[in-house]
Formats: sequence, C-alpha cells, structure tokens
Amino acid sequence: MVGKIRLPLATAIFGVLNAEMSALWPNITEKKDPLPDAAAFDGTPGKFEAYFSKLPGAGS
Repeated sequence: MVGKIRLPLATAIFGVLNAEMSALWPNITEKKDPLPDAAAFDGTPGKFEAYFSKLPGAGS
C-alpha cells in the first residue's frame, strides 16, 4: 500500500516497488561516484524495463 496520498499511477508503482525491494535489498550506506557512462543514459526512455532486476547487486 502506498498510503492515503493520491499519486499518478506511474509514481504509485514505484512506491509499491520501493516497499517490496527495501525488504529484500541491503541498505545503501555510502555514496559512490556515478559510472563513467552515466551521462549517456540520462533521459533515455525504457531504462527501468531494460535494466531493473529484483536481485541485489554484489556491491563493492
């Protein structure tokens, strides 16, 4: 449940996803620099569908 605030469906989906994934993924405890090609992906449509995985990353 996202709560009692009305959100657009696209935004509400991320609230539900955050609630689910925060129980599975480890907490982020330190900020890292962006990947070298981050600017190339800025504004690219379909990134969520292409790259999201429910499996947490290995970290470093």
